[in-house]
Amino acid sequence: MAHIFNRTVLKKSNWIVLYCLAIAFIVLLYRSTSSPIYPINLWVDSNAALTIGRGMINGTVVYRDLFDHRGPYFYFIHAIAALMSDHSFAGVFILEVIFSTIFLYFSYKTLLIYLPEKAAIFGLPLLSLLIYHSKAFAVGDSPEEFILPFITLSFYYLLLLIHGYERWLGNKFISILNGFAFGAVFWIKFNATGFWIGWILIILFFLISERCYSEILTFARNFLAGFILSCLPVILYFSLTSAWSYLIESYFIVNIFYYPISNSLLTPIKTYIENIYLSLIQDFSFALVGRNNRVWVCWQK
Repeated sequence: MAHIFNRTVLKKSNWIVLYCLAIAFIVLLYRSTSSPIYPINLWVDSNAALTIGRGMINGTVVYRDLFDHRGPYFYFIHAIAALMSDHSFAGVFILEVIFSTIFLYFSYKTLLIYLPEKAAIFGLPLLSLLIYHSKAFAVGDSPEEFILPFITLSFYYLLLLIHGYERWLGNKFISILNGFAFGAVFWIKFNATGFWIGWILIILFFLISERCYSEILTFARNFLAGFILSCLPVILYFSLTSAWSYLIESYFIVNIFYYPISNSLLTPIKTYIENIYLSLIQDFSFALVGRNNRVWVCWQK
């Protein structure tokens, strides 16, 4: 794993970003129906999201004037896309490429944990093809697509911890960045934040097992600061529009109490198991995580 921090590899970061950008552009060009090669995007959800984004930049308020149940960040993204192109999906496509580039960059850094540099570089196009040809991706422009880079970022740092590089826990910026990633996903699709439950528990386990109690408070403070930072655009927007009640009702109450098709407690479990099965059989989504045998120490010791 030492090659992750090799100076030669680190100096290639700019080149890798451009490489990830090229892969993202080429694959999404024909996989996403927001791409300019498609004359029209036929997915109703994508059209609804962009319509809300257009409405937001023209003075209407999401949830109050234009109803949907996805998170405010998802519509902020589409408002930015509408600013780029008001009469096409070009803005959505540009943002898809940017988010995909971030996903591939952190995927590359993750691959470096397990593979030599050349294997990681050649593995990126294959990974991109597997992800963007999966059934979950469908035609693109879904909340899950924009969530993916944030999960990949936090997953990378979790793997670093598992493999013995714990010093990032003492890095204020990285801790805040992970808190922001959690917050961004919370405001895109809050039921996708379950990943961070396990993520936080693993970090707590490491810190408690090494009796780094003061470091727990330091990390928690920085992580919380990142989450609060992610909340600022939401706080500002819904305070200025006086639409807090509409946000709570549409995003939280509707999704928690009205969106499920069954009142049975077993339904979410059944759906979860079915999704895992479909993912394994149809999407070939496998992950093997290992851990080096070494002594873990507090970064401040």
